[in-house]
Formats: sequence, C-alpha cells, structure tokens
Amino acid sequence: SAFKFQWMYEGEDEIDVHQFVLKRKVPYVPEILCTASINAGGQDQGAQKYKGEAIVMEDVGKPINSVFGKDSNAIPEANIIDIFAGYVQTLIYAAVVGKDRKYALHRDVSMGNLMVRGTCHPYIIDWGCGRVFTENEQHVTSGRQLIGTTIYMGVRVLKKCMTRAVVDDLESLFLVLCHCLSYSLSPSNKHDDAFKKIRA
Repeated sequence: SAFKFQWMYEGEDEIDVHQFVLKRKVPYVPEILCTASINAGGQDQGAQKYKGEAIVMEDVGKPINSVFGKDSNAIPEANIIDIFAGYVQTLIYAAVVGKDRKYALHRDVSMGNLMVRGTCHPYIIDWGCGRVFTENEQHVTSGRQLIGTTIYMGVRVLKKCMTRAVVDDLESLFLVLCHCLSYSLSPSNKHDDAFKKIRA
C-alpha cells in the first residue's frame, strides 16, 4: 500500500476529488483503502484556514522516471507507449462531462504523480490540486494564480489563462514524457539539463 499526507488550504479536497474519479470508474486511479482529515490553525478572522488530509492507497509502484534509462530498471519501449496511453485515458475520462453535469481536472500532472507498478500498470495519483467542475464552469477559483508544478505547466497555464481544460493536463503529460526521454538520451547526471533544452 501507499501512504500520503499533506497540509492544504481549506476548500481544497484531494479526498473528494479522488473519490469522485473512483466513483466514475476512471481507469488507472488507485483504490483508496483509508482516509482521514484534520483541521488546524487559521481560526482568527481573516486568517487562511488549513487542514491535513491522509490517504492510504493500494500499491502504486514507483515514479515513471524510474523505468527510463539504460539500467536494469528500464522497461521495453512498447510498454512505455502503453503506460502513457493509460495516462491519457485517465485524464480524458476524468474530464468527460457525466450525467450529473460534472467532470474533474487533475491540474498537477508531474513526474512524481505518474506512477507505474511492475512493468505495465500505470497510475495517476495526487489529486490534491484537482477539482470537480460542473458543466460550463471553467474559471479557476483559487487564491493561487498558478496551480501545479511549474516546470510541467503548459503555455496557457503559464500565461495565467483564467480557464483550465483537459488540454492543459495533456500538455503537462507531454512535458513529463519529454523529461523522461531525457533520462534515456543523456548521461544520468545530465538529464535535467537536456530537458531544459527541450523546453527552451
């Protein structure tokens, strides 16, 4: 099993978003075994309130970058294609508007949130920046201007576009793939530099 705990602003609900995509039967989202939340601080008027959320999930394996490269952990290219196709399927399926007129966006697709168990089972974890929207509701209603991991943000997000869409998650996924490929194309101590050149 895998355990995660994090502090977040009140109103950001990773557990709720994670449970939403599970209920939708979105593929490649790990099952939740146990959850807990606590409130802490920020009780004075005008102060930001915080809360902690803990999630115990099924085993999700290791980060996707660990299976790239030329060492013994590397997996066949065909498996890599299938794994990333699985990530695409997850993001698109979550963003489909359901009968309840709701859909979800992850909004933080990054190296550490894309996992793989064994040699072929992908998982997308960490829905803490995610949000459940209703149809035609796209405006970002967060006090933070940029939501996600900066190095993997797409052009629209970096330009602080007021709306988020699944295309932004998919662009982040493409950037993660480019970064992963740099592990195979560059010496082990130079892959981050190689990725920066790709983004330049």
